[in-house]
Amino acid sequence: MKKILLFFVTMLFVLATQNFALAAEDKPPLPYFGNGATVQDLGNGEYVVKTEGAKDEEGFVYTAPKPFTTEKIQVQVSLKGQGTVMLKISETTARGQFIREERLPIQLTEEWKTYSVPYELASTTSQIDVSIVTQSKEQVQYTFKDLVVKEQ
Repeated sequence: MKKILLFFVTMLFVLATQNFALAAEDKPPLPYFGNGATVQDLGNGEYVVKTEGAKDEEGFVYTAPKPFTTEKIQVQVSLKGQGTVMLKISETTARGQFIREERLPIQLTEEWKTYSVPYELASTTSQIDVSIVTQSKEQVQYTFKDLVVKEQ
């Protein structure tokens, strides 16, 4: 009887510790994909991006998650840091075929500044990727928050 009780207590302990480990690792992935850069969640909706400086256009990419009901959209993001980056809006078909892109060079400042770019889609079924990337091979660190792709 003692062996059975010991077995159940041991199993309970093993299962409990596995659940705690899984709960700690169940953090959802960031919605931002680093391209030649690391993206770190600072909390409170702020993210810091550190580029490697190995190639042009390093930074992060964000894919708007929903289909649109209108062709007129607005991309908005708040940025701060040092150096120059580019806000890039890329439009592709649902199958990944390139349609067009728009680029806006941004001179970063140490204070938060919000940038808002209107964009007209070719189709409401298009996929939109928003990137904040370097223009050349350089190590840049910047912080962003409040990235929104919304319909107008």
